[in-house]
Amino acid sequence: MSEYLESLASLTSQLILRRANEDPARMLNRYFGQMIELIGAYGGDVVKFAGDALIATWRSPDEAAMAAQVTHVGQCALLMPARLHNHAVSEGQRLSMKLAVGAGEVLSEHLGGVLDRWEFLVAGEPLAQVGQANHHARPGDIVVSAQAWRLIADRASGESCGEDNMRLVHIGPPGALAPSSPLVPHPETAACLRAFIPGAIRARLDAGHTDWLGELRRISLMFINLPDFHADTPL
Repeated sequence: MSEYLESLASLTSQLILRRANEDPARMLNRYFGQMIELIGAYGGDVVKFAGDALIATWRSPDEAAMAAQVTHVGQCALLMPARLHNHAVSEGQRLSMKLAVGAGEVLSEHLGGVLDRWEFLVAGEPLAQVGQANHHARPGDIVVSAQAWRLIADRASGESCGEDNMRLVHIGPPGALAPSSPLVPHPETAACLRAFIPGAIRARLDAGHTDWLGELRRISLMFINLPDFHADTPL
């Protein structure tokens, strides 16, 4: 996270000094937009932006079908750094990426209700796997957890990178792709969807400020770890 913030701060400062015509928010939107398009093409759903990370999930009806889905994930993951790692977003500025893959049952919850604000939460063992795998990933790497690797070991090649995680090098074809279907919300669902949008953004949207939502602010950051709060904790 700190490396990302330092890179973004450097990018912002250089753009301001050069009085560039394009702001960092647009550049980052375009960068993340390419990731989202690839994920959708391979049948995944983007469910969360967590700091500088993007979390995507692929649904599977059972473990037998999960192997094909993890193969799709691996192929999608191999394409991402090929296109976007060390990617030039402006003169003298590049963005890097690393990817982590987990497999298993994911818990999803809708939490909140206070002040008409709700949050979609994803948790579970696959997220813990991703966190551990990400710890072993270097920029440009794709690290697959041991649980996910067991599902694709017969069609993938890689190298060990610690704690039974594998760095993905190649993966075989899984068959036909099933791109994600576009979601078109009905007008009556608009009020429900608004509850998942932060209040500050809702105010901008209501005011018609949909073209640009980027701001430059001096901020302080605090990270809080709750080691005893996990997917099995009763809510």
